Amino acid sequence: MDGSQDYYDASSLDSIYSYAKKLEGKTLRTACHLAAIDDPHRRKGSFGNAIEEYYFHYDINSSVDPDFAQVETELKTTPLRRKKNGELSAKERLVISMINYMSVVDETWETSSVQKKLSKILLIAYEYDKDLNPVDFFVDLVELWGIPPEDVPVFRRDWNTVVEKIRQGKAHELSGSDTFYLEAATKAASSKVRRPQPFSSIPAKPRAWAIKPAYMTAIFNSMLDAKAIERREGEGDLDLEHLVRSRFEPYFGLTEEELGEHCGYIHKGRRKPKNLCALITKHILGVDENAKIAEFEKAGIKTKTIRLKRDGVPKESISFPTFDYFDLVARPFEESDFREYLRSKYLFVIYKEDEETRGRYLLSEVLFWQMPDKDLLEAQRCYEEMRRRVAMGHADWSVKSSENRCCHVRPHGRNKADVLPTPAGKPETKKCFWINARYIGEEIDRVRRETISGASGTLTASGTRAVHGSTVAQGVATAHGAGACNPPAQPSASAVDRSYVTKNVIRVAELFAGVGGFRLGLEGYSDPAHPEFTIPSAGPFKTIWANQWEPPGTPTRQFAAKCYRERFGEDSLINEDINKVLDAYEAGSIDIPDVDMVVGGFPCQDYSVAKPLSQASGIVGKKGVLWWDIYRFLRLKNTPRYVLLENVDRLLKSPASQRGRDFAIILSCFASLGYAVEWRVVNAADYGFPQKRRRVYIYAEKTDEAWDLADRMTHGVMAQALPVKPEADPVGFTIPADPYECSESFGAGAKRSRFETAGVMQGCKVMTGRLNVEYNGAYKTLGDVLVDDAEVDESFYITDEDKLERWRYFKGGKSEPRVDKKTGFTYQYTEGSMAFPDPVDCPARTILTSEGGGSASRSKHIVQAGDGRYRRLVPDELDQLQGFPKGWTDAGMTDIQRAFCMGNALVVGIPHMIGRVIVECME
Repeated sequence: MDGSQDYYDASSLDSIYSYAKKLEGKTLRTACHLAAIDDPHRRKGSFGNAIEEYYFHYDINSSVDPDFAQVETELKTTPLRRKKNGELSAKERLVISMINYMSVVDETWETSSVQKKLSKILLIAYEYDKDLNPVDFFVDLVELWGIPPEDVPVFRRDWNTVVEKIRQGKAHELSGSDTFYLEAATKAASSKVRRPQPFSSIPAKPRAWAIKPAYMTAIFNSMLDAKAIERREGEGDLDLEHLVRSRFEPYFGLTEEELGEHCGYIHKGRRKPKNLCALITKHILGVDENAKIAEFEKAGIKTKTIRLKRDGVPKESISFPTFDYFDLVARPFEESDFREYLRSKYLFVIYKEDEETRGRYLLSEVLFWQMPDKDLLEAQRCYEEMRRRVAMGHADWSVKSSENRCCHVRPHGRNKADVLPTPAGKPETKKCFWINARYIGEEIDRVRRETISGASGTLTASGTRAVHGSTVAQGVATAHGAGACNPPAQPSASAVDRSYVTKNVIRVAELFAGVGGFRLGLEGYSDPAHPEFTIPSAGPFKTIWANQWEPPGTPTRQFAAKCYRERFGEDSLINEDINKVLDAYEAGSIDIPDVDMVVGGFPCQDYSVAKPLSQASGIVGKKGVLWWDIYRFLRLKNTPRYVLLENVDRLLKSPASQRGRDFAIILSCFASLGYAVEWRVVNAADYGFPQKRRRVYIYAEKTDEAWDLADRMTHGVMAQALPVKPEADPVGFTIPADPYECSESFGAGAKRSRFETAGVMQGCKVMTGRLNVEYNGAYKTLGDVLVDDAEVDESFYITDEDKLERWRYFKGGKSEPRVDKKTGFTYQYTEGSMAFPDPVDCPARTILTSEGGGSASRSKHIVQAGDGRYRRLVPDELDQLQGFPKGWTDAGMTDIQRAFCMGNALVVGIPHMIGRVIVECME
């Protein structure tokens, strides 16, 4: 330390502390006679660096040793912000030290470097003001601090949670919602920076050990008005979850009124206190009613009473404070109070309606909950939509619970006269954001399901078990979503092997899920409430993550997602633009679980590459082209073992200017990730299905095994699932390894694509050819799926002769002059005739998204009923033509929407056949 000896004795903690205390109540301008230092907006950490250099007079360094090495004490400066009510709170988390992923897995909490640093910190807190130069920041507090003994169990639990996730090869999935006091916070100069981790090939964001803002706020307030939970004999090492559980257990089965009387807060003739839940919680935990619960203050935990009706749905939604309309418009979601509320942890004290006495609610369980990261996207949509409406002058248009799965907006004033001004100039009733009651019920149910799996030996997402009923449970569940992890364990002896599929289940992610065609085909369906929908599974497939979003994103366009949730559960998919979802995952704000297989049907678009692979940012495809989201998902999720995709067969020969270019780009991308690929153009009718639907199916497998490409053509997964025999000898060629080169040159000048209807690829070597179908099973026809005439609504019949004649015109052959509306050019238009009505003794034509609606169309189906009348196909028939159970899409959609979904869907039986072979090959 250069020059420090002139101000304090670096070998004496008392001397250092006494000198540091002189800074309290001053600014750097007055203490060090500085005129100015770097603006922290341009250079983060400038205030701390100035403290080190100009006040303590030692050189700034990046040493892993404590700043005051002789007394093993770390110096930390941290900003405070003044809230609207005048109170001070921590502006940000307190960063302690960077996490070394490679070495931390060999530590224990007791031997960890961060534990040593947390034992002795010289803490300097200053009041931040964005309008001042840092030399004028006022130093509010200078104090020596170490982890209080009562907080050690929680810090140990948090440390173990983070480190165990790293040991499992999941450093890239770390999240602040995993922990209570200590977190693994992202810390890098750029959001694109990544670091290697020991048990996975997926690079992870650099992270640092940091103390959460809520805890630091409690520390800065010196806990003057807070009291720690007094621990009884045997409770010294319990973490917060288990401590709360042990205190609440004896009271299960009591009503809130009985608890209130027992605790002395309810008296005859007096009104029930509004904060009764908080008072009861304090009493049960042994904290004075006028004090705050120290552990809750440090973790930012709030208590909420939840009353569950017999059907499992809470009696009320959860409300938050009213918002200011001007503030709502001015602040995006990331800066909003609403986001802060949602990022808080809650202790749900749950009363369930008595099975015998209606309206009587008994204390049944307690659990900690924090909104899962994936649902923050849904909540953000609610916030931004309300913000947009207010900005447009429609503050009276609240976002309804039917528009958003998680949240809604409604009045929260005393009465209609209780109003606030709006940007439009017209006062509007006070409103606030609410968490939907049904959503809360689903979240509680999610924790229970995790508890069931935990009871059988599989730990829940939080590594703990919920407390419910009157049975003594194993712990309190922490429902903080996908970022949670299992309890501490010893480091693995060897790196986690990501190359094999989980023995008991193949975990699937379904992209562009629609109404769940891939999921039905692979996983099957079994629901006692809908025995008519029962479909056998193709094997041990389990869809654990799904995404569906219909542009432009308006709630009325999300009917496919609503159907998916109706059939598979409210928490079964994320209804958001996949590009935004992956952005949020890369930013660390949400989690996506690890999977073994990715499936999805995606449209044929322009796949051209805008940048060569050799450049630092890698492949850059056109925005909105969904293949690039698939490619990005595969990269981010460590290239899952299996991929199964569906597309129109035009993909093999597009675009017209460069035949086969787009498919070459896709194969090149797969090769760059280490996948070998099979593809086949399949007409569903060739394998007995009641619809002529030609689609290309792409099967990719991450493997180091060398494929015999010629043999794979007739004996691979696709050939075993969908039997064939060769038509002619296949041909081979090599595609460029760089997708950019494929984009620039592949197929240039060619009149015909080099890719035939079947093929294989490994290491950019391609074998392709034509194959003949070899199928000896039963065949279905359009007539096999037609419903009884009595089930057909009259609106589907075409009874008007003029309308019927128009149908005949569209279906008939024609050769007639037409005029181009843009150029005025006259040309001769010709087209052949189609069968009218559609024959019912053969497979139907391909269903298109335009199949619904009563207007005449060449592409729609027309059949003749038993009474001789003509009619369109009803939605139940369209469901069955795609292999879905009859009535599958009857989930609140219009007939046109149901037809649209089926036009976008796949034939469910095709992935079922492929899935069965995948399982056979795996075994």
